[in-house]
Amino acid sequence: MNRSHNSEWGLPLFFTLIGFIFWANVPGLHAGLFARTGLPDAVIPLHMIANGAQGTGWFLVAWLSWTCRWRMAAWLAYFLAGMWCWDMMTTAYLPHMPVPPLQWCWGPASVVLMVAAANRLWRRPSIAF
Repeated sequence: MNRSHNSEWGLPLFFTLIGFIFWANVPGLHAGLFARTGLPDAVIPLHMIANGAQGTGWFLVAWLSWTCRWRMAAWLAYFLAGMWCWDMMTTAYLPHMPVPPLQWCWGPASVVLMVAAANRLWRRPSIAF
C-alpha cells in the first residue's frame, strides 16, 4: 500500500488526542496537584516521567498508524494501554486523587477503547519496515 494513499485520519487523530491528554497531566503533577493524594512524594516525579512517556508513545502510535506501519503501532498501543491500565488501577482509589468522578467506570472503558483501536490497527495489512 502506498503511504500517500492512507485516507484514514480517524485513528491517528484519536491517538494524538490521547497523547495530548497524557501530556496535559505533566504540568499538574509538577504544580503539586497530586501532593495530598496519598501518593508518596518520591513517586510523583516518576508519574511525571511516566505520563510524559505515555503521551510521547501515543504520538508515536499516531505517526506509525498514519504512515501505515499498523503492526508496529498496534504493538506499541497494546503496551501503552497496559501501562495506562496499571497506572489507573494503582492510583484511582487514593483518597484525594484529582480525577473526574466515576473513574472506576470510565477508566476501564478508556482501556477498552485503546485496545479496540489497537485491534483495528492489528487487523490491517502493514507495509515492510
